[in-house]
Amino acid sequence: MKRGHADGNCFVLEYGMRFGDRLYNVDHSMIARNDIQDNTLLATSHGLHLESNTSDNIIESNNFENNFNGIAILSNSVRNRFWYNQLNKSDTQIGLLMGTDGTVWNNDIPPNNTVCGTPVRYYFMEDGLNLADITVATPLMSNLGQFIVLDSSNLSFSNITLSKGYSGFYLANLQNATFRRLNASANNNNFYCRNSGNISIFDSKAEAGNINLELDNVQNLHADNVTQLGGTYSVRLTSSNGTILNSTLSNATLYTLNLATGSQLELVNTTFHNATLNSDSVLNVSWYLDLAVECNLQPVESANVTVTNASGFIAFDGLTAPDGTIRNIRLKEYEMTPNGTAFQTPYNLSVSQETLGDYTQSLNMSRTTHLDVTLGDLTAPEITVEPTITPGILGTSTDTAWLNVTIEDTGVCPGPIADAEWFLSTTMPQIVNGTGFPMLASDGILDGSNESLTSEIDIAQYSKGPRTFWVHGKDASGNWCGWKSLSVNVVDDEGPRITGTVSYSPATVSTKLNEIWLTLTLDDAGLGDSKVTNAVCTAIDSVGISYNLTSLSVTAKDGFLNEINETVSISVDITALPHGIYAFYLKGTDEFGNLGTERNITVEILDGDAPAKPQGLIVIAMDGQVELSWTPNTEDDLAGYKIYRTMWSGSNYELVGTVGPNTTNWQDSGLENGRSYYYVISAFDDAPTPNVSPYSDEVSVDLKGSSDIVGSFWWVLVSAILIITTVFVIFFRKSRNKSPDPPIPEDNNNKTG
Repeated sequence: MKRGHADGNCFVLEYGMRFGDRLYNVDHSMIARNDIQDNTLLATSHGLHLESNTSDNIIESNNFENNFNGIAILSNSVRNRFWYNQLNKSDTQIGLLMGTDGTVWNNDIPPNNTVCGTPVRYYFMEDGLNLADITVATPLMSNLGQFIVLDSSNLSFSNITLSKGYSGFYLANLQNATFRRLNASANNNNFYCRNSGNISIFDSKAEAGNINLELDNVQNLHADNVTQLGGTYSVRLTSSNGTILNSTLSNATLYTLNLATGSQLELVNTTFHNATLNSDSVLNVSWYLDLAVECNLQPVESANVTVTNASGFIAFDGLTAPDGTIRNIRLKEYEMTPNGTAFQTPYNLSVSQETLGDYTQSLNMSRTTHLDVTLGDLTAPEITVEPTITPGILGTSTDTAWLNVTIEDTGVCPGPIADAEWFLSTTMPQIVNGTGFPMLASDGILDGSNESLTSEIDIAQYSKGPRTFWVHGKDASGNWCGWKSLSVNVVDDEGPRITGTVSYSPATVSTKLNEIWLTLTLDDAGLGDSKVTNAVCTAIDSVGISYNLTSLSVTAKDGFLNEINETVSISVDITALPHGIYAFYLKGTDEFGNLGTERNITVEILDGDAPAKPQGLIVIAMDGQVELSWTPNTEDDLAGYKIYRTMWSGSNYELVGTVGPNTTNWQDSGLENGRSYYYVISAFDDAPTPNVSPYSDEVSVDLKGSSDIVGSFWWVLVSAILIITTVFVIFFRKSRNKSPDPPIPEDNNNKTG
């Protein structure tokens, strides 16, 4: 029928007729406002069947009711409009069928069609059909199916729920059909497919059917994440091949799996209860092995992974990804045939990496296995910053030094530094690792692959000389790096101590001496152990004035100055020291010039310097007496003068008088006229034991009597000179704040007139 018109017609066919209305090779027709009801239709003949190049037809506002197998079939048809039709009662599914070569396209089936009053949506792709979001929950009387798709290819279905029908999904003669998120329950056959190829089912569930999934002459089934619960059979295959992955097949009353007539099925990561195989059918059961390879808690990239089966056949050979993993290694547990079961297990897993350790394990593979593999780190860390020591110069006086080093673990998977140690040896240590002196992390905790470490060293326990410190460390895997050396020189920077008693000689010291001898014991043991050589001496007087004294010579008690402990006598020059009480501070020295600890001794230096020889002594003769006068001395410590007389020139001087420092004349009376007398004087100081100057030049006088004119004349002249001199001396001493002469005790030998 071309360009026909059927308006308001009622197609009423008795139960059991082939089809209600069939448009075959028809175009540009309109079927509208008709009642199509009570039809029993088979396979490709439903309530309304458009096929064989039927195109450009309008199916609008029709009422489909009580049709046994469905409503409409589009086979090899294009540009048909299916609008505002009502599908009631048993008419709860529209089978939209496409031609085997995908020629059905541009059919207009908008969402204004309803199923039992509920709008049904259909979506199209240019190269195939896409149906989604369909729910059928009303029982059908059909013995074929609620959702029927025949003779079509390149199909996509999703989110379809079917329950309580004879066959939930009835599929035949399909190619490249994909089903997602299907839910079929309580149908006789929840999912039935025959004479088809490349059928894919994802994320779906079928339960409580006589047979949840049945395939008849289907090539290449791919089912992933499918749950089959209950029923007589969960899965039954006849002359079909396929793979079911990541699924659960359970609780069947007879067999979970039934494979007949040369069927082949592989179960991957799928659990099932039991199976029966007929004829030459084959069931392969495989599981996934997931690996995560790490070292020091870090993923290992490009690790070699090899899996061999029980016969030594390599089932897998590959490398880990950058994240250290290999996912979904498919390993067959066994192959089942009607003749028996052949196991491939146990498998042997081998994991290795060039710079890391090897790992092997036997795998039973009776279920999907996730395995975390830890490879040992075989790469030792490195000392990246050469060892140093603080302070940079070490002396025998140094109490503590700090040995510092930086260690870094490099390689494929650097791990934390776990330990470091040092050892003191002239050669590379031959010791058991871990028995040296420990080092600590500078930041307080060893937790990184790059660590600065330090160790406190009691350097005071080591004597002077070259030393070699050896340092090495290990990572968390126990790999010790090689030794690194640090050569240092411990120098003697300590002087000897002074032990025992310090003494001096002579016992009485005065300014008359040029030197004194100090006797002391010098000991450098434990202070560098160097030979002692000398001592330095500083004298400090009572008012704090310091004098550095020169050491003139040093003499060892045993005669040889070549030991670290010596008793020595040291002469020091004291010529620069005025008389007084001094503290002599002594420090010993060693062969390197190091000064030791200080000791002191008190030395009193007496005044040993006599005043100068008096000058200008003259004598004037008078009647029975003489007048002596002299030039005054200028010493600060001058205490006075002593006058001596004799009657024999140059000898037998007798002390006849003593005067104070400010007196420069003296009379000697009670003498006999007509005799000759000789006089000298000396000056003395205020020392506890006064120091006396040498005698002055001797003067002489002859006494001739009072009538001696010449004597009288000279007496007058000398008296005048003495008066002038006395006035001058008194003035001079007062100008120097000198006190008057103290009274001089009468000298028993002094004869005055």
